[in-house]
This record gives sequence, structure tokens and C-alpha cells, in this order.
Amino acid sequence: RHRNGPFPTRREAEQFVERLKFEGQQIRAGLRPEPRGVPTVSELLAARLASLPKKEERVRGTRVFAIFESVMESDPPATSLRRAHFQKFINHRLAAGVLPQTVVREIAMLSAAMSAAPELFPDTMEDFEPPRIPRPKVQRSKRPRHVVTELEKDAIAAHLYARGDEFSVRIARMVEIAWYLGLRYTEVLRLKRSDYDARAGRLTVERTKTRETTVFDYLPAKLARVLEDAIADSQDPEQIFPHATVYPNEFYEVLRGAVEAAGLR
Repeated sequence: RHRNGPFPTRREAEQFVERLKFEGQQIRAGLRPEPRGVPTVSELLAARLASLPKKEERVRGTRVFAIFESVMESDPPATSLRRAHFQKFINHRLAAGVLPQTVVREIAMLSAAMSAAPELFPDTMEDFEPPRIPRPKVQRSKRPRHVVTELEKDAIAAHLYARGDEFSVRIARMVEIAWYLGLRYTEVLRLKRSDYDARAGRLTVERTKTRETTVFDYLPAKLARVLEDAIADSQDPEQIFPHATVYPNEFYEVLRGAVEAAGLR
């Protein structure tokens, strides 16, 4: 029962009972109980969540961590995590129909949280070594990669421009920027007006995968015109390509149609 006492909430009382049960199991097995200061799994994940700098990372982490905690069913000390716990999470996600590629990304978030434990809890997790975390097997496509030539890029962009609607023109510009600079979809989508220095002909890009910043000191004249046209047409005071008007599924669907219309596969 939870009564008024040392535990402000029922949840904290339940976590205390779970910790006592776990310590009793360790003692019966002849093991030394973990120090009381060791964070529980939920405490570690909550601390990791609070340390993430970007909103989208926190949103994704909130979802992934909540699923992991639900699969755990209890809230043991973080030091008790074993490979089997992560395998159980993987099996649960795959059974729910989640693609292996997505599960790999989710496991990467959990792995990063485990690796951050000594930094987040230096007093009690200084010597913590995360367990070896499994990854689901991802079947690689046997289809050879095709490098889009400039002529092919121009044919795709021309088809999109010819459609004339605002959405197709926006995608055509994104395709041209991505092709010239080798950028990812999200890197183009996050471009801001302040990233482009028209006088110096310079563009600053934040890399979404490495979180590093790349500065392009030279831009082809055609690319500069594409950027300037996109900025002139943008109704957003900050973004060149407003996020709310470019959704990934629609982007790739329209792009796929343009590729097929251009006679490419």
C-alpha cells in the first residue's frame, strides 16, 4: 500500500519495492547488491532525454524509450540490463510490423543512452560498461546504385518545373540543391535564409547525421539562382522551404513520378 510517507507518489513507492526485490534476488544468488544510488532504467532514459539538444530527437526518444520501458515491464537498476532485454525489445518491434531498418535506428538511440550513463551519473555509473546490444539483420538491396547525371537531373527538374504548381517547383529546387551539393532531404529542408550569403556566394549547411557544419564557399551560378528564387518565393520569415509544406512521403511520391516521366528507373 502507498500511504503518506517518504514517497510522494505511488510510482516512487513501487520503484522502491522493485529495487528491494531485485536486491533480494542478488543476495540469494550470492551477488553483491548494487548501491542504492544507481539509477533505474527509467531514470537513466529520462536523464538522457533531458540531455538531447534537438526537439525532434527528444520527440523520437520519448516514443522509443516509452516502448522500451513497457517491454521491460519493471524498472530495475540500469546496471542490471543485459543483452536479452534489448533482444526482447527487438522481437517486440519486429512482431509489431516495424521495419528492421527502423528498429536499428531505435536500438541506436537506446545504445547511445547506455553509453551516456557515466556522464549522466558520474558518482554511481563511472565504471558502467553497457552490455553488448544486438541489432536486427537488415537485408541489403542487391540493386546496384545509380549515380544521377547532370542531364538526368535536368530532365527530372524540367518535368517538375513544367507542372507549374508551387509544390512541384519547390521539389524541383530541392532536387537541384541536393544534387549540386550532395545533401540529404532533411539537410535541404532545414536550410534557413540566414544560411545563404548572397554577396559572398556562400552557403552554410548543418549535417543531420554528423551534426557538423559544412560551409560551401563556391556555388555554381545556376545553384545560386535556384537558392535566390526559392528565398524570394518563401513565405516563411526563417525557412527557405517551410517544413509544413514539404512532407517526406509526398516529396518522394512526386519525385518518383518525375523520375518515371523523365524515362528513368
